[in-house]
Amino acid sequence: MSDMDRMRLTNDRNAAGRRLDRVQCPHCDMTIVPRLAFYDGTPTKSVCPFCAGIVKDFRKPGTGLKWLGYLLAGLAILVGFHLTLLLEYGSGEHPGPVVTAVEQNHQD
Repeated sequence: MSDMDRMRLTNDRNAAGRRLDRVQCPHCDMTIVPRLAFYDGTPTKSVCPFCAGIVKDFRKPGTGLKWLGYLLAGLAILVGFHLTLLLEYGSGEHPGPVVTAVEQNHQD
């Protein structure tokens, strides 16, 4: 049995005779075959090859703001570190020069 015998051609058309592998781009209104965009091996969205508009977004809602959570956590750690230093070493104001008793007698 050759490869040609095993190959089966399909007619990918719907009842109206339109091809099923093409869609209408919601941004430029062209009939397109969307391209998939991957991140870390997972498809994230399909895009129009002509205008680069997003046809469909496969990500879960809220995953796009994950970086904001990391930023806020880092900011909280930084503020906590500075507050710890402030409480441990005071307000940061210097009390002024230290004058010893010998220097005080010498100035009189």
